[in-house]
Amino acid sequence: MERALLIAFIAVFAVLIAAQAALTDSSVRIALNADDSLEGRPLGPEEYLYNEGEIVLKLIDGECGGEIKVLLNGTEASSFAEREVSLRVKDGDVIEIDGSLTPHGISVKTVSGSGGVSRDCIGKSITVNSNTKALVKIRFN
Repeated sequence: MERALLIAFIAVFAVLIAAQAALTDSSVRIALNADDSLEGRPLGPEEYLYNEGEIVLKLIDGECGGEIKVLLNGTEASSFAEREVSLRVKDGDVIEIDGSLTPHGISVKTVSGSGGVSRDCIGKSITVNSNTKALVKIRFN
């Protein structure tokens, strides 16, 4: 009796593992799924989940060049090649200014926003002295 239970257990376990492995392939999953109304469709790009807007940053004090970087959520999004930089932002994004490559202080200010960016985010300014500082955390109305 024990031997029969052990063999049955191993056989059922092997069938379950094989079925799970087969379900990772989308064509097999569609063929095995009798009720496809349970299957949804994958989410598209993340921007459908969040409001998106645009914010403009202006270099108030300092020289234009590629050494002043604009970080969006910790990754480089742009640099101040010109006096103004425009960024696409979502709710909760953090904008930082990386002036670590500049030997002198620079000042950056948020001058405008569109697409529902909160008025509290506009007009913020910071001075960076050869370091990285957070400028603003984006909020939407």
